[in-house]
Amino acid sequence: MKLNEENFNLFKHGGAGYWKPTHGMFNTFWNVELDFHFSNPTIDTLTVKGVNDGPNAYIYGLYSNKFPVTIDYGPDAYKESINERPVIVKSLYKYQLEKRINN
Repeated sequence: MKLNEENFNLFKHGGAGYWKPTHGMFNTFWNVELDFHFSNPTIDTLTVKGVNDGPNAYIYGLYSNKFPVTIDYGPDAYKESINERPVIVKSLYKYQLEKRINN
């Protein structure tokens, strides 16, 4: 995703505001790269705002080309590999299964 400004809503969605929740349980975001096209030396860390009513989302590999990022996504979102380059695997299912078995 290419961004030219500091204020953005990465997870903005359409539809009527009264349809809730925004998504069902275990919605997964995988290897999201934020490509910022502005510079601001005063930014230390950029906070990405997610939805506040999407339960138990999985967020794997959220990273940026310029700024360290944090993510505010709830409720009970699972976050892994934030500020890390993507994990390249053929099957997300097999990758996650191996991690669970080996941990």
